[in-house]
Amino acid sequence: MIQGTWRYAAGTAGTVNLPTGATVRQIVCHATTAGTVTILGGASVPVPAGATLELRFPHDSLAAGQVPGGSAAIVFTGTDSYFVESVGPGTAVP
Repeated sequence: MIQGTWRYAAGTAGTVNLPTGATVRQIVCHATTAGTVTILGGASVPVPAGATLELRFPHDSLAAGQVPGGSAAIVFTGTDSYFVESVGPGTAVP
């Protein structure tokens, strides 16, 4: 069971910074025109024009900043909406 502070972030495009050790539960976004999502410093994931990307992670499979040199940010570029849900250490911040 994942324990800690539940938090979420929502917006149109931009960067969601998570505290190190936060577990990402889900990422959902939509792009009217083509966009991308970069998850915790990995390769950019394309979001085709008119598409919705939905990623759900069971248990604690995706933790922010846990890979050496890994990022604790999720970056949305060219999207018109996003939602990120996470659980983890610290206090929820906007």
